[in-house]
Amino acid sequence: MLREGAFMRWAKNIFATLLIFFVTLILAGLMSEKLTQEYLYEDTNQLNATYDSNKFDYEDFIKEVEKLGKHNLTISQYTYTSEDTLNIYTNRPKTYKKSSGGQLKVSVYDFKEVKNIGLGTTFYVRGDSRKIATALSKNMTLHAVNLVKTSAFTLNSTMITLSIFIVMILILLMFLYLQANKKMIRIQKTLGYGILQTWIYTMRENIDFIISFFVGAVLGIFFSIFLGYLLDVKSYVLLVLGIIIVGILILTIQTIFLIFCYHFCRLRNLLSVRYRQLFVAFLLVIFGISIWFSFQTINPIALTLNQISLDS
Repeated sequence: MLREGAFMRWAKNIFATLLIFFVTLILAGLMSEKLTQEYLYEDTNQLNATYDSNKFDYEDFIKEVEKLGKHNLTISQYTYTSEDTLNIYTNRPKTYKKSSGGQLKVSVYDFKEVKNIGLGTTFYVRGDSRKIATALSKNMTLHAVNLVKTSAFTLNSTMITLSIFIVMILILLMFLYLQANKKMIRIQKTLGYGILQTWIYTMRENIDFIISFFVGAVLGIFFSIFLGYLLDVKSYVLLVLGIIIVGILILTIQTIFLIFCYHFCRLRNLLSVRYRQLFVAFLLVIFGISIWFSFQTINPIALTLNQISLDS
């Protein structure tokens, strides 16, 4: 029984580390994408342009764009050179931060540099879009359209599926660990330990379980930085709070199992070896069904959430 308990203990620590690791990556990715969207599209309208390239007066257009900049009206052209690299050509470069704070690698140039890559037909403006359209009407026709957002981040359906599997395995391991140590719980109850005292003792004995949360979070944060999920201080604070909430939920589940074992530990045959094997077999069947269900549903859900993040 001692070996079984030790195995369960180390196994749940490993899976807790993996769970927090994947949760950290998912949260960091979502927060990174939120920062990128705010950087590119906050207080921004999209204008589509129509003009005759053969009669277009480029120099006059640049002068008009620069005049708009002096009146705190921003007009920019976004040019993607790769999936995660963006060049911004704008008449007010100082209004864009040096870093987008997200996964996207952004370089900001003066609008006149757009001649090196060619003038497009989509502009992103900040300020009075009607005034901008009127000022540039000499060179082109501008009309407002619904803002189309692009994203450098997509929810990884495999990562989400793995996280769900790990949650299920972790819950199973936490329950089996307490079952393997129910003799200790029974002795404490016989000696007059209350449920609170037993819980405190269990938490002290499982300090490595709590440390595994910290290890998973640190590994997840470092790996998210490696992947390019750069966050600001506020986002890191929210990320840590999210990890803490997940950790509290896990400990709450373990506490529920502890209360169950504490009140029913005298029923020796409640989960005998035979019934425990049947219980594990039942959970494995549920686990297998969940695997199939996850592959059928998680990917469409992830695609839908990605589309929502682009449309919102």
